[in-house]
Amino acid sequence: MSKSHPTKIRKPKLQLMDNSRIMNMFMSKSRIITPHQAKDEMSLKHPMAAQSEQAETPVTLARLISIQSWHQVESLVSSEPVESIPIDDGTAINKDNILHFACRFHAPLSIIRLLASKYPKSLVSPDALGRFAIHVASKYGASPLVIHYLICENFAAAGVPDDSGKTPIHYVAQYYVRNHSTTSSLKDVNENMLQVVRLFKAAAPESFNLEDNEECNAIEYAIESNSDIKVVKAMQRAARDDWRELRKKHGVLSHDELARGLERTASENRRLLLSSIDDDVEMEPCDKQGFAPEPLVSDSSANAPLVARSYVAKTA
Repeated sequence: MSKSHPTKIRKPKLQLMDNSRIMNMFMSKSRIITPHQAKDEMSLKHPMAAQSEQAETPVTLARLISIQSWHQVESLVSSEPVESIPIDDGTAINKDNILHFACRFHAPLSIIRLLASKYPKSLVSPDALGRFAIHVASKYGASPLVIHYLICENFAAAGVPDDSGKTPIHYVAQYYVRNHSTTSSLKDVNENMLQVVRLFKAAAPESFNLEDNEECNAIEYAIESNSDIKVVKAMQRAARDDWRELRKKHGVLSHDELARGLERTASENRRLLLSSIDDDVEMEPCDKQGFAPEPLVSDSSANAPLVARSYVAKTA
């Protein structure tokens, strides 16, 4: 009598096969797309829905600035009363910081002037981070023409630190090359940055020796950001010249005492500037402070390179 072998029970692979098939079907019939591709495809499939969505999107000043539609910005601001111009959907962008927002998107001088005339408080108001328009313009690589205009319109802010301890020249040193218009050549960027350094040497020479909350000065940031050697040397000369002036005035003080004095002066200037805004004190024009560079050749667009004749700080 033969032995009966127990029958092996095979576990069904139905679940595994089903999962595998589902995965294969998914991979063969689906693909990964970017949000922009999805939006494009939706527009192709549903053109009426796309048009309806665009029609529902309100035209605000902030939106036009963000897409750098300068002709539309000029038309809106010039043709409408200030009270009826929609600035933003929410409250993030308002009449006190609209100029800061425009500087972030490389607005040309003509637009900066127009916005400043319509919203004058944005010239002298700090944003949520304590930055004035000149700080933002410096960070985002504004043209020397824009920098020159903002310095003249709010001269006291040219050397004032923000909440992070950074003055405009700190932002120039750290971000100017990185955030400058991509349509400009490196040669133009370096030349523009050099002109901006000269402007700040004339307007706020003490800021070249100030350290921010990270204990870094503008020269250190310029070196870290691989700024052009001419720019770095100009900043070093500016810091050296200002240090010599401090030595003449306070010869008996040590290096550390002079540095602490610089910080105290900068903090006091910031306090006075902020209090003057609260008290609606009129800002002192730059020509009363000894900052009077000769007129610059006007730019026709946001990306036009600067052509300058001369500056007060010719040694920088």
